[in-house]
Amino acid sequence: MNKAAIMKILGYSGFEGVCSRLRLRGHALRCVCRAKRFIFQYSIRTVPRSEGERLVEKRVLILGIPVWVNRRQRAKYHIALLVDEFFGGWDTAIGGYGALARKYICQYIPDDNIQIDLLLDTSGGFATQERLVDQTRIYRLPSDPAKRQSWLDRQGYNLFLSIEMTHPSFRIISEYKTNTPLLYWIQDPRDLGMYQQRQQTVHRLRDDDWGYIKDVSIWMEEIQQRRVCFISQGETLSTIAREMYHIPDEMPIQDLPNPVEMDHDYILNDPPKEDKIIFIGRLEAQKRVWMVCEIAKVMPQYEFYILGATGKGRNEIENAQTLEPYRNQDGSSRVKNLHFTGHVDGDIKSQHIKTAKLVLNT
Repeated sequence: MNKAAIMKILGYSGFEGVCSRLRLRGHALRCVCRAKRFIFQYSIRTVPRSEGERLVEKRVLILGIPVWVNRRQRAKYHIALLVDEFFGGWDTAIGGYGALARKYICQYIPDDNIQIDLLLDTSGGFATQERLVDQTRIYRLPSDPAKRQSWLDRQGYNLFLSIEMTHPSFRIISEYKTNTPLLYWIQDPRDLGMYQQRQQTVHRLRDDDWGYIKDVSIWMEEIQQRRVCFISQGETLSTIAREMYHIPDEMPIQDLPNPVEMDHDYILNDPPKEDKIIFIGRLEAQKRVWMVCEIAKVMPQYEFYILGATGKGRNEIENAQTLEPYRNQDGSSRVKNLHFTGHVDGDIKSQHIKTAKLVLNT
């Protein structure tokens, strides 16, 4: 058989190109992995709670026949949190989902009975990458689905918790064959039919992930009868999600509002209010921060403070360009009564909120 015939059988036009060779190697690796799993399979699965607390079952199968099965008690419930940011941790973006994950879920929930791992994305290359941030183990999983399947099987997670479903999280969970339950936290369901006209106001930059994943609605409908439960930060969002994901009326959606840090000792006008208006948020297209800048130009009697930064890995250059008419390269403002503070948190953020007369949210 000559070279041309071999290439035709394999479906490749040639081996000369780097991409062609990589595709061939990937195809061969997947075939080898499938053959290996058919002959010999080792897996860990969680045992339903009705059969015992925190039990995991190890299984070895040869040609699909179990030859060794062992159940053991696990020290903690093992939970995988699906979110593609950790509020700056491991060079991730700074945003609301990451803040919720890092400041609340991973800070307050883990205890003697619960362990939470964070699964970021599938950019780990040929192997799983791991990092410890704020006592939370964060993982970037392999790009190859077979390797991800094998790694996830070995973890034996008792539960997947998803904050909405962005593209990196969707790629992890939608390609993983499992019966492990998914707890889906409805945070920002985007029905494009509702937002289509409003998208046109984002005229300077269109967010890549504005509508999330087209396939997620179909996938959610397929799995929800089997292993998904919903929680939501508000009834209005639950209504949108029911329509998008075709959630039956009889399926409950438990309200679980976002936690908010409250200073219960705060007294109004202590410290005194100033002629100050603040904007808080990441400086990206969705937030339309240039509208605040334009308002500042026509209201010189107030000082405007922009509290926030551009998210990493999210069109950083393009987002920065939208602020060039108002901000110099060193971060200083071109408008006299407009101030860019960058990202602030803790006492500094609290002080801005207490002394401002208005929080402006576009």
